[in-house]
Amino acid sequence: MVSLLRTLAEQVVYPILDLDTCHKTERDPFDVIAQWQELGLRLYQLRAKGLQTLPYADLAAKLRRAFPEMRIIANDMVDAVINDPEQFYGLHLGQSDVAGLSDARRARLLHLRAGRSSFLLGTSTHNLNQLSAALNQRPDVLNDLRALPGDIANTRKNAQLPWDYVALGPCYPTHSKPTGTDPVITIEEIRFILMEAAHQLQGKTLVFIGGLTRARIAELLAVLKGLRKTGSTDTIQPVFALIGAAMDATELRKILIQCASYSD
Repeated sequence: MVSLLRTLAEQVVYPILDLDTCHKTERDPFDVIAQWQELGLRLYQLRAKGLQTLPYADLAAKLRRAFPEMRIIANDMVDAVINDPEQFYGLHLGQSDVAGLSDARRARLLHLRAGRSSFLLGTSTHNLNQLSAALNQRPDVLNDLRALPGDIANTRKNAQLPWDYVALGPCYPTHSKPTGTDPVITIEEIRFILMEAAHQLQGKTLVFIGGLTRARIAELLAVLKGLRKTGSTDTIQPVFALIGAAMDATELRKILIQCASYSD
C-alpha cells in the first residue's frame, strides 16, 4: 500500500482518462495512455460515465494488456472492481456513490482492501465537513478483517471505508462532468479549508480536482506555499487531478515540472 500511495504522491499529477473528453477531442484513449507512460506516469483513473459494468471492465482489460505497467484506478465502477479485482489497483468514489453502497458491496470492498497491499481507496469531498469526515476514517476495521479473511458475512454493518487518499474540489469550473454537480470552491475557501483541516492533513495525500490548468495549479501551489511558511501544511502531499486528453504532452510536461517546484 505504501508504495502505491507513494507512486501517486511522487508523480504529483493524477491523470484521468475520461472517455467523453477523448471523444470530444478526437483522441484515441490508447494514444493518451502511451503519452502518459512516456512521461513516467504509472497510475491513472479510468472514467467512463457512459459505459455499463461489462463494457467498462472490457475496456480496462484491454488497457491493462496494452500497458501492463500502468495501474488503473476505477471511477465509481464498484461492480467491475468486485467482479474482476485483478484488473484494478484502486477505486475512486464520489459522495453519492459512497452513500448508495449496499452493505454487501461495502463488505466486499473492505475485504478487498484488507487483502491487497496494492489497492487504493479514494473519495471526493466538496467542503470542510466532508473533508474532515473522510480524513477521520480509520483503518481499524482492516485489522479485524485480516484476522478473519474471507469472512464477509461478519463484517459489521455500516463499517466505514478507510480512505487512502482524499480529493477536494471542484476547485474551478469544469466541463468534464454534467451540470448540477457541486459548486466550485473558491481559492479563499480552499485556503480556509486547508488551515482548518491542517492537523488532519499532516502526512496525507490530498488530491485537488476540478478544472485544473497550468495557471490554476500555479494559484493552488501559491496557496500551499504560503501556508507551508506558517508550518500549517508542511507535510501535505498535494496531487493534481487532470483530464489528460484535454492537453498535449508539452503542456503536461510543463505541469509536471511546475508541480515539482513545490518540494524545492
